[in-house]
Amino acid sequence: MPLPAVKPQYVSLIKRLPAYATLSKRLITEARLTKKQKLTIGAGLGYLASPIDLIPGFIPVLGQLDDILVVLLCIRNVLSDFNQDKADELLAAEGLSREQIDDDIVLVKETMKAIAKKTATTVLNGLSSVGRVALGKIKSMTK
Repeated sequence: MPLPAVKPQYVSLIKRLPAYATLSKRLITEARLTKKQKLTIGAGLGYLASPIDLIPGFIPVLGQLDDILVVLLCIRNVLSDFNQDKADELLAAEGLSREQIDDDIVLVKETMKAIAKKTATTVLNGLSSVGRVALGKIKSMTK
């Protein structure tokens, strides 16, 4: 199964990561955010920094994508509950838009699904092959 996007889309996402980091910093220090909104951003950044994840960081690609997804979801959540004009101003200062955040969330989710499906298929095919070899060995031993 191919990835759901082409290389330039992933490169663009990677290039936006510093802007998302700066936006997160701006949001967490924004005086007009509620305590709950600051906690939401803090939780996303904490998840990013934590060695304990739903998908551990030592799992290539998926371990990093889940961190990105959590941060993006936290940013989107906070921005949706924040003064829209101020949110747009903060986004524009980082060269970002709500549409980019939504598109990046979809890209990360779809990529994670594609990788998980490909990995599961590969593992199942491998187990099936091992099972056939083992069965053949058992049959040859019982003759």
